[in-house]
Amino acid sequence: MTIRAAVRPQEGAEGRARGRIPWLALVAAGYAAVQLAVVTPLLGLGWDETVYLSQVDPRNPAAYFSAPRSRGIGFLAAPLMAVTGATPVIRIVLALLSAVALYAAYRVWRPLLGPGRTALAALLFAGLWVTVLYGPQAMPNLWVALPAVAATGLFLRAQRPGASGVVLLGLGGSVAAATLFRFSDGVWLAAPLLAACGVVPAWRRPAPALAVAGGL
Repeated sequence: MTIRAAVRPQEGAEGRARGRIPWLALVAAGYAAVQLAVVTPLLGLGWDETVYLSQVDPRNPAAYFSAPRSRGIGFLAAPLMAVTGATPVIRIVLALLSAVALYAAYRVWRPLLGPGRTALAALLFAGLWVTVLYGPQAMPNLWVALPAVAATGLFLRAQRPGASGVVLLGLGGSVAAATLFRFSDGVWLAAPLLAACGVVPAWRRPAPALAVAGGL
């Protein structure tokens, strides 16, 4: 009886862990499914998309690339454009990538909010029409927003005592990604994070500030 009583709590905990529903993964999968069903079959390439994609398209000359644009979309699409320039394939691949990015960006918040509230936040964001519309597009809008979500969560996690180097590297990388997709938005992301390091007494630590500045 003693052995059985000692084993039962552990078995119950393992059962609950196995039975836990991966809500965030389901939100990301639903986000991809809606894009593929509603947006991907109907959407041709817009002018801005052709400008971004032409920079890395080996089959066509590059369109004029004006100064306010950034190279992040070109870096993201380059491996795909090396294989094919077919619009349906571009749409499908970007829809799937955006769903993975949504999951990764909000997964950062799970230690802060818990699984349920993190999944709800991801659902509220993914349920916006503008989020669904830009998911399969070769445009920087969504690809700035998701690194900004991740950077903010990692910034808060970096303020915890004993924050790991992985969190700091992720913070710098997220700021860098947002900046690559649109430089001006990267500045607007980094500026309040750096200001918070100076304004909030508990956050006056060099490591998070250096990670944000390094990413920018």
